[in-house]
Parts: sequence; structure tokens; C-alpha cells
Amino acid sequence: MFGKNCSVCPSSQSSWSQTATTIFGSQTGTSGSGLSLLNGPVGMYYDQPNDMLIVADYGNQRILKVSLINPPSAATIIAG
Repeated sequence: MFGKNCSVCPSSQSSWSQTATTIFGSQTGTSGSGLSLLNGPVGMYYDQPNDMLIVADYGNQRILKVSLINPPSAATIIAG
């Protein structure tokens, strides 16, 4: 996640992959209100037991969740 305050918390159980999957965003780097776009993301939480990503989208005043089970599902608004 790119933003003003980003950090990575490595652990002994983490490893980097040479491939990536885009969950949110666009090739042009534009923000927006569609379910695949963010406008000022300020927080992210990984729910490991359910393999879900929870994202606080400040600019759109909402909280989104997306299942990371292959293939990743479309985002769902859970608040806002």
C-alpha cells in the first residue's frame, strides 16, 4: 500500500514473492470511488484466519474488505 505512512513488519514466517496481484488500483494511478479504487487509504489489516484484507479508505469515507482466496474477490463495503 502506498501512502503517507507505510511500513512493513517482517517476521520469521514471511517471505517475498517475485509475483504480485493487484487488489485495488488502476494502471493510471488515479483515485476514485469504485470498489476497485481507493481515495486516500489510511490503514490496512490482514485477517489471516479468514484470508481477508480490510482497508480504511479515508477519501471515500468507507471500510472495504476483500477475500484473498484465489482468485481474489471484488471488494465489499463493510462500513461507510
